[in-house]
Amino acid sequence: MDLNKATIQLVDDHAIVRSGFKILIEAISDYRVVVESDCAEKAWKDYLKYKPDIIIMDISMPGIGGIEGIKRILSRDSDARIIVLSMLGQEVASRVMKLGAMGYINKSGPPEMVLKAIRAVMQGRMFISDHSISAAHNPYANKISDPFKSLSRREFEILMHMLSEKTNNDIADLLCLSPKTIHVHKARILKKLGVDSMVGLTRLAISYGILECDPKGILKEK
Repeated sequence: MDLNKATIQLVDDHAIVRSGFKILIEAISDYRVVVESDCAEKAWKDYLKYKPDIIIMDISMPGIGGIEGIKRILSRDSDARIIVLSMLGQEVASRVMKLGAMGYINKSGPPEMVLKAIRAVMQGRMFISDHSISAAHNPYANKISDPFKSLSRREFEILMHMLSEKTNNDIADLLCLSPKTIHVHKARILKKLGVDSMVGLTRLAISYGILECDPKGILKEK
C-alpha cells in the first residue's frame, strides 16, 4: 500500500455506487479509497478514525442525511475537504458550499467529473459541476437572493426531508425533535416561501432548481 497516495472516503447508501466510484478512483495511481460509509451517521465517525484527504458524500441518504453529515464533520474538523454528490438542483450546490463543502457534482454528469473534482479540491480550489474556481471567487457566496435563502439551516434541512416525502414523525425521529416542533417548523417554512401546500412547495422547489424533473415532468430519483 502506497502511503503517499491521496486518501478518499466514499459516503453513499448504495454499495454498488460506492464500488463503481472506488474502481474509477483507484484506477488513478495517485488515489486510494481508505473507507466506505453507508450513511451520514457513520460517515463522521469514520472520518475521525481515518482522516481522509477527501470525502465524497451523497447528499440524499436515509437517516440524518448528507447536510447534517457535512455539519457534523466540519464541526469537528473545519479543514475537512468534502465533495458533494447529488441529483438535486444548483441551489443545493449553493447551500452545501456555504456550509463548507469544497465541491459539488451532479450525479447525472460523466464519471470523470469526480476525478476533476478531486484534483481541483486537492489543489485547494473549489469545484462546481464542470468548472473549478478559487475559494476567494466562489460565486455562491454572493448569489442573487431567492425565497429559499430566507430559511435557516435547520429549516432547509427540514425542507429537504419534506421534499423527500417524510412524515412529521419520520423527521422528528431523524432530527431528535418532537413531531409538534416539526409541525411548527413546516408551517414557518411554508409561510416564508409564500406557499400553502406541498404541491405549491414542490413547484417552487422545481422552479428554483432544488428539485429536478425529467422531460415527462416526473421528479428525478435522488
